[in-house]
This record gives sequence, structure tokens and C-alpha cells, in this order.
Amino acid sequence: RALLPEATAFRAYGAGGNPLWTGEGDATPAAASPWEDRVADYLAGGGAPGARLFAGDGAAGCLLPVVADAGGDLLGVFVAEAGTDGCPWSAEDCRQRLLPVLRSLGRELQLRLRLLDARRKLSVQAAEERLLHEIDKHSHAHADSREALAWVAALCRKHLQLGSVTVDLPGEAQPVAAGRKLDSRLL
Repeated sequence: RALLPEATAFRAYGAGGNPLWTGEGDATPAAASPWEDRVADYLAGGGAPGARLFAGDGAAGCLLPVVADAGGDLLGVFVAEAGTDGCPWSAEDCRQRLLPVLRSLGRELQLRLRLLDARRKLSVQAAEERLLHEIDKHSHAHADSREALAWVAALCRKHLQLGSVTVDLPGEAQPVAAGRKLDSRLL
């Protein structure tokens, strides 16, 4: 508000057009917001370069791209609403005045994306470690190598959440497989 006191509200949307935040006191923007279609159109056009002014349908304001770094990927869209009487500022004036907000929001979204990616990688690593621990703990229980491979394939399917696992053995006509329906005797 201090950077653009003429604005009536602020909204933030993700790169997919999903509402993230509104400065109106709600947790997310209302689904019937006139900005939903404008943000979708803006994103369909690539969201760049620069800010765009919009007026009509009972709302006016400025859409601004939120990027990771200078020239980086589009992470979202920030909306400064101006009410129904039109915008009292130009698109470039709005962008310049809100530049600190856009940079901060860009850094925040970039950090959140990195955190989500790190969580995903950590989850995969934890599943792999559980798999290896279980294989190590019970590997000596199977005397037959084909039975042991089937058991390992079933464990891979379970711990890595795969639909099926197939192990092709050189010189063998029939591959070792675990899928469709797990054989509970293998677990």
C-alpha cells in the first residue's frame, strides 16, 4: 500500500494462474474474481514483456509479471487493482513503483519452488534408503536367485511406488516381474 496508495487491492497468482494471495484480507481471491480471466489471458500470451493495464467488466488495474531473476522464468502475476474508474497510473509507473514487491515476490516463489523440489528429491531418497535397508536385512532369506530377484522387484515396486518392475535376465526366456497384483508371499 505504501508504494501504490491509489490501488484498491492487490492479488498474486502462480504461473499456472492459480490464486496465491489477495491483499483484501482473504486467504485466496474469490473464484468469481474478474481478474481470473485476465490473468489467464496474460499467461497465455507469455506474460512478458512488462506490465499491462486492463479496464472493463467492473474492474481496472495493472498486471505485472513476477520473474525469478532479471530475464528469468515467469513465476507468477501480481495484480494491482485500481477500482472501476480506470487506472490513475501508467503500466510503467506501476511497475517502477512496485518493483521492490515484485523482486521480493519473485525471490519468495523461487525459494518455494526450490523447497518443493528438494522435498521431492528427499522423499525419493528416503524411499530408496528404506528399500536398501529392507533388502540388506532380508537378502539371505532366499536361496533361489530367481526367487530373490522376484522379492527385490516386489520391494522396488512397493517402496518406489511403481506400477510394475521387470528384470530381464540374459539367457533366460522369462523375465522376473512384479506388477499388476503383488504376490504377498514375496513381501
